[in-house]
This record gives sequence, C-alpha cells and structure tokens, in this order.
Amino acid sequence: MTADIKKPFKGIKVVDLTSYLAAPLSGRLMAELGADVIKVESFKGDPYRTYGTAMCCPIDEKENPVFDAYNASKRSCPINVKTAKGKELFFKLLEQADVFLTNNREQSLEKLGIDYASIKDRFPRLVYVTVSGYGMKGPDVNQPGFDSIAFFAKSGMLADVVMKGAMPAIPISAGGDNMTGLIGYCAIVTALLARERTGKGDHIDVSLYGNGVWMAGLLALTSHFGEIYPKERYTLKPCNNNVYQCGDGEWVAFTILEFERYFSKFCEVLECPDLAKDPRWQTRADSLKHRAELIPEIEKVLIRFSSDEVVKRLQSVDIVVSKVMHYKDLEFEPQALENDYMRIVEAENGDKYPTFINPLKSENIGQYEFKRGPHLGENTVDVLGELGYSAEEIDQLVKEGIVLKR
Repeated sequence: MTADIKKPFKGIKVVDLTSYLAAPLSGRLMAELGADVIKVESFKGDPYRTYGTAMCCPIDEKENPVFDAYNASKRSCPINVKTAKGKELFFKLLEQADVFLTNNREQSLEKLGIDYASIKDRFPRLVYVTVSGYGMKGPDVNQPGFDSIAFFAKSGMLADVVMKGAMPAIPISAGGDNMTGLIGYCAIVTALLARERTGKGDHIDVSLYGNGVWMAGLLALTSHFGEIYPKERYTLKPCNNNVYQCGDGEWVAFTILEFERYFSKFCEVLECPDLAKDPRWQTRADSLKHRAELIPEIEKVLIRFSSDEVVKRLQSVDIVVSKVMHYKDLEFEPQALENDYMRIVEAENGDKYPTFINPLKSENIGQYEFKRGPHLGENTVDVLGELGYSAEEIDQLVKEGIVLKR
C-alpha cells in the first residue's frame, strides 16, 4: 500500500452494495480519502439516481446533484448477484476488498448467501458493514427503514421538538442519513485500525434508529428525572434552548449558561438595565423559577430590534447567539463557504449549485476533491479488467445478463 498523506485510504478497496443515502455516504467519505469504492448496483441502478425530481433537482447524466452528493468519487459496476456467475464475480471482488458495505436487509442478504455468517470464514480479514434501519436484533430487525421514520419519528424527535399541542415537526431531509453515514465511516476506520493490529476483520452494524436514539439520548435520560417534552412556550428555559422573534420578523437564538455572569451584559447592550435589577431573577435558579414571567419580558425587549442588530449587540459582549437561519441561506453563508462546509460546484452541463462537503478537516489532507458520482455501468470494463477478465469475456458476461456496462 502506497502512503499518500492526502489520500490515507489509497490502496483500500470497498465493495459498496448500497442504495439511497446513509450507507452510500459512508462509501463517499472513504472514496474522497483515496479508497477505491466500487458501487455494485442492479441493472436498474440505485433508486436514488432518479429521486432528485422529488426535491426539485435535475436527474440527467450531466447533472444529478442529489445522487452525486452521496456517491461522489465512486466507480459503478452493476452485477446480477442473483445468478451463479454473478455471485462468483461478486466474490472475486470481495477477495480483493478490505470493506464490504451494504444496507440490504438481513433476510435479503441471507437469501443471496452473502450475509455475514455465510461469508465470514471465507473472508476473515473483511470489514463487513451493515447499515440497517433498526439494528440486528429486536422486533423491527427486518422492517424497512428510512431516516424520517427510523431516525426521527421512532426516536421521539418529531413529537418533542415542537411546542405542546402543535403538530409533530417535519424531519430534516437526510439529516439522520448524514449522521448515520458519518458514524458508519467512523466505524469503518475503527475496524480497519483494529485489523492492522489483530489481522482480523469485523462485523459492524450501524443503524438509523440507533443513531436517532444516540441523538436524543440526553433527552431520554433527563425525561426519566422529570424533564418532560414537548414543552409549552413559557415553560422553556429563558436563556437556553429558546428562540425569540425580532422586529424584522426573523428569529434569534442565544445561549447564556452562566446567567449571573452574562445576563447583566445582555440587558446592558439591549438597553434594558432595569430588567437586570429585577429581584425575581438575580440567579440562574431564580430565572428558572420565574421563567413564565421572564420570557415575556425578553420578548418585549427583542421585538424592538432587528435580528441582525440583536446578533451584533450580543456578540459584542461574547454571548453565544445566531439568527435562526434558513436552509436556503447556507448557499451564501460566509462561515460555511470559507470553511469549505458548503461549496459551489459545477456540473458537466455548466450549471453551478451548492453542495455539502466532508466536515472532517485536516491540514495533511487539505481540500477534498468533489468528483461526480458514476454513471450506471460506467466503470464495469475497468473493474472486471482489473480482475483479469478479457474484453471478450466481459462482452459475454454482458450478453448473459451478468453485468451491465455503459
């Protein structure tokens, strides 16, 4: 394996039998760091290739932004693994692979004979990664799962992040997928490090539901002791995990954990010094005791200023604050662009659009290359050629319906 400071996974091969979002994202992160990630699809392709229209996005070969966001830098080699020859070819790929990544359900993997129990002895160094809906045990083990259900709805987040009596929240599109894909990547890196020391592969399970529970875990813990959600407006903490509307109609969020240190500064810069002197909230404990009275007073103060002015004034005294931003703002947000969290990229047809970039930053790695996802079957000839197949043999496999090439 050749060392490459910018591509630390150069020489690592990943067989990516995935679809939709969470699992493919783990593969994208590996590919951008130098791994050879071979996306094995059905002849129809990953269903997410055509999902962009549901999100107002193009899906043609010269511009497919939502598919590319989860499959950047991979190679595509569709294989009919339901056939004997297809499975033989698939196993040849696994013989060269370091990682097998899939989000197929366990019962489907067992039917194909490629579940972990069936192949672990044949590939003892393989890091086998299952990205599931609900984990490997329990009554939901074979239920299908998307992040809106397994991550958001089942974890409690949709019901409890809104005001009491309101309809449940609308889940963040792909929010659970992105977190799960990132955790999947972390698990792969951990397993590869362990293999360097032990010589043994591993079976990893990362689930949407498990990550939803992880995300909501503190609330589950504190709910046990009486911190109950959903909440009513005037039962919230006045200066933490709360939002206030400003005079321009926009909202701000600020966090004051050290109430005794910062509340007087808050009142000073927002020109309400008498509020700081009120005996009802001289300490954090007092502010919580009288929250139903303090919150309306803060509302009256903030509605006098624009959201930008509130942010400017509170930042001047080192109070943690932000406007409550909109998704559409991220395309233009300097903090996101200058840190390369968001990047404006150009499609093959010349169209420019924003996309999200790997949040793991490193001085050695530097800026990530964003390379579009592969067209269906675009790399079949190269991948099979690397396995020793001749051009004639590849053409025969195509005729037999074993592989698809572009």
